[in-house]
Amino acid sequence: MANYGEHAFEEILDVLAAGILLTDDNASVLYMNAAAKHHVEACDAVCIVDHRLRAVDGAARSSLRKALTKHPDDREGTPSQTRSIALPGLETKGLVATVMPLNGSSAPSLRLKATAAVFLESPLEELHLPYAAFADLYGLTGGELRLLRSISCTHDAQKTAGEIGIKRSTARTHLRHIYAKTATSKLPDLLPLFSHSVLRHELLGEFSDDEAAHQSPRTRTDL
Repeated sequence: MANYGEHAFEEILDVLAAGILLTDDNASVLYMNAAAKHHVEACDAVCIVDHRLRAVDGAARSSLRKALTKHPDDREGTPSQTRSIALPGLETKGLVATVMPLNGSSAPSLRLKATAAVFLESPLEELHLPYAAFADLYGLTGGELRLLRSISCTHDAQKTAGEIGIKRSTARTHLRHIYAKTATSKLPDLLPLFSHSVLRHELLGEFSDDEAAHQSPRTRTDL
């Protein structure tokens, strides 16, 4: 039963579009799904050295190592925090690594002692399934979903149109349609709905509680 459970677990992870690695408290890679292997092999931002995930960029390497080797027990009772790290490539845009601390006591049947899960994502790839599922659920078009993704990262509708290369009038139309389809009327309602409906590692940026409390609805709500 143990081998069957482990095999089934790996099969589930392998069908996911997101790259997923499991590491131990020494930052050694215990498992990589198919998407993670693709990222490591195809991108010049990360590599595996001595069974450890290693960023090519020096600053990113230091941040990644600290995130992977800081044990949950070292946090002095503070909640485990997911952390996103930019991994620049030498000649490519690189990747985004989101490190999620685990409790280090995975099910014995899986024979894993993972203390962290690392989600690798390329900013240049097509939309992953969680985004597509959200769009299908609310009937969003590709353009509307693209706008929503950008706003979810910048949290600023004012500059989003320019960043994704569309007219502000087009962005206003998209946003009006998104509000109607999702039964919301402003970004403080829309963005939590979006962030709670897709996998956390799919979001490249999120408000902290302090940042959210200081956003001005007059400047951040409408285009």
